[in-house]
Amino acid sequence: MCHEIACATCGKPTWEGCGEHIEYALKHVPLNERCACPREKVKAAGSERSTLDRILGRSK
Repeated sequence: MCHEIACATCGKPTWEGCGEHIEYALKHVPLNERCACPREKVKAAGSERSTLDRILGRSK
């Protein structure tokens, strides 16, 4: 589940996690006060293995 963290670059609130709960994690932070730094890697939906797959060593 996603949770709030501070951006390492600008120090503003941003998120970490699966990406499915971003608004929940940042619901108390106004949009104009959130980190706007570019994400280093944009993940396409379904492009990565699930956590369970990684733990069990399964490939996609």
